[in-house]
Amino acid sequence: MTLGSLFTGIGGFDLAAERVGWRIAWQVEIAPYARQVLIHRFPNVKRYRDIRRVEWGTVETVDVICGGFPCQPFSKSGKRQGPHDSRDLWSEFLRAVREIKPRWLVAENVPALRTIDSGRYFGRILRDLDSCGFRVEWDCLPASTFGAHHQRDRLWIIAHSGCLSTQVPAQRILTTEPESQWPLLWESESGMDRMAYGIPDRLDRLTCLGNAIVPAIAEWIFSRISHVELL
Repeated sequence: MTLGSLFTGIGGFDLAAERVGWRIAWQVEIAPYARQVLIHRFPNVKRYRDIRRVEWGTVETVDVICGGFPCQPFSKSGKRQGPHDSRDLWSEFLRAVREIKPRWLVAENVPALRTIDSGRYFGRILRDLDSCGFRVEWDCLPASTFGAHHQRDRLWIIAHSGCLSTQVPAQRILTTEPESQWPLLWESESGMDRMAYGIPDRLDRLTCLGNAIVPAIAEWIFSRISHVELL
């Protein structure tokens, strides 16, 4: 399986992809500090800077596109301006998906994404994916389910294109509870909870860790996708 990583940050999705044996084809990240982390951790991966300027027709096609598109327009910690916030980049995520045409999409954001504009914005995301031929499922998965000592609820959206060799039932990926082994796979390098599970303690906490996913959750999702692909 090949992976294209949008809004890569410090590579939480990418660490998970390595754990399940996928090849990371490319990453898209604009922040200079995060890019330096990626250059150190993934020296042989092709990188693009600004997602708004990527010409997707020249980019390698992949099986899976993943990314945590900016949450600031939707978070309860902000003004919740949704599509009126210049940081809303869902349309760029969608542009990449339409051009690359992956079999799978995995997206992450804050749970409040579902309620912005009385749910209409989330409805738009679902319609967008449906228009691309995707079947979609979603759920909120807390980090604590995977053994972390903090709650950190996040909304996960998983979609497949329907072009698999087998008919994948709706809700196939997210209905099985994580097995007890998962919390044991990622050990902390520090005593700070949000730095646990694959994210080292030598990174700028405010610059990058606040936006990083918990890699163990992505690994669980990716492993489920790999299992479905083999059916």
